[in-house]
Formats: sequence, structure tokens, C-alpha cells
Amino acid sequence: MLAGLFSLLPLPQEAFADEWSFQQQGGAFGDPVSLALVMSDDMQYAFMLRCQGRSEPMYVMLGVPEVYRTPITNAELLIRVDDGEAFARHAIVDGAPIQMRFTAPLASLLFVELANVQRRIAVAVRIGSQIVHERDYPVANFAETYSRLKEACWF
Repeated sequence: MLAGLFSLLPLPQEAFADEWSFQQQGGAFGDPVSLALVMSDDMQYAFMLRCQGRSEPMYVMLGVPEVYRTPITNAELLIRVDDGEAFARHAIVDGAPIQMRFTAPLASLLFVELANVQRRIAVAVRIGSQIVHERDYPVANFAETYSRLKEACWF
């Protein structure tokens, strides 16, 4: 399952469960893609913040192990930092035979929330009115990783 998830997102092979990591990929034809990511403790889910220099907005991505057979047009990513306000963003959905990826632009207000996180980052997928995935991600080494991402993404 993990290899399939890596091939879809793509994620660096050195990602570890419940540990945030930073990586840059590419750059031969423009700004490198910068990633801050964490894998769930069961290595089934991946949550990522992604940017490509100043040329793109920041995106959030959630990789999940399930595949939905019908086209999904009304998906949202929900993100809550600590016990703060839940941010809902319309998500683009794509996938492969064994996993799916939900991608949404990051709300600018969430930048400040993430910089001040103390306990958790909660992420969920809502399709229509139903929550179909929900995970809490640890923040133990998030501050250092987020700082590196901010520097790479110029925000």
C-alpha cells in the first residue's frame, strides 16, 4: 500500500510515520516543488503541504487508501489546528487503483494558524454532507519543517 501511495503523491521514500519531513524535488525547469509531509501511524494516510516557489499558491493534499467508484465532484478538505476554526476548502480528487488524493488550495488565514500550532492538526474529507476520512496528525517536529517550507515558498 505504501509504495502505491508514494507513486501517486509523490512522496519521498524517507517519510516516517507520525514524523514531519521536508523535501524539495525537481527544479531543472523552474522552481523546485517543496513538500512538508507526514504519514499516519499505520502508514495508510499521507498529509502534505506543497508549493512551487512563488509561482503557485500553497496546496494541502491528503492521500487516502480507499478508492471511490463514482466520480467525486463535491469533496472538501477540512483542516483544524488545535481547537481553532475548521477551514473547509473545495478539493480536487484524483486517484489510482489503490488510493486517492484530495488536493485544495490552502486558505491564507491557515498560514498563521499552522505557524502557532501547539497540539494537533486535524484533517478530514467531506463528500457531500458525510465525513469519510478523519485523522489527527502530530506536531512534534512540525515547527522546524514548516519554517523550512515557509522559507522555500516565500511566504
